[in-house]
Amino acid sequence: MAQVTSVSQLRNVQSTDWVFGALQSLVERYGCIAGYPNQTYHGDRPMTRYEFAAGLNACLDRVNELIAKETSDNVLVYSVFMLVTHKPILAKVAAYLMVTQLLVCNYY
Repeated sequence: MAQVTSVSQLRNVQSTDWVFGALQSLVERYGCIAGYPNQTYHGDRPMTRYEFAAGLNACLDRVNELIAKETSDNVLVYSVFMLVTHKPILAKVAAYLMVTQLLVCNYY
């Protein structure tokens, strides 16, 4: 079964549930909560320590990926800024490289 990408795909989660917003963020923004293979969440029952560890680990992995990507993007922007500032003749080349990199990273 495919990864759940929207909280509305979880059959037993309603938009009126008090936890809907938190689940929506974890599923749609971070992609770290997937529910069970039958597209349910089982939020009405206690979780095991194994389930807690798996969910926490998935979310921490995703947050670390986002931090690494943000750091990488900031290094790119800073590097281009320094290049343009100290070597004005290369400004067009630096701008081209930055635009192509941003397009590759889906920032268009």
